[in-house]
Amino acid sequence: MQWTPIEAGQPKTTKQISWYIVNTEKGVGLTEYNPMFGFNGIVLIDNTQFSGIKITHWMELPPPPVN
Repeated sequence: MQWTPIEAGQPKTTKQISWYIVNTEKGVGLTEYNPMFGFNGIVLIDNTQFSGIKITHWMELPPPPVN
């Protein structure tokens, strides 16, 4: 996994909604991504929720652990 600067583009996915780790001007968190609308509904590590804050970098979620 590697951080991707937002200037390099947004995720390329065919899924209607995907989840990503993002770095924002307020901290690191999780957000959903919709190809039509972009990133939306950011929840930061401290459980603060934001909409419309600047995302600087993003990365895919890691795969789940293997049992």
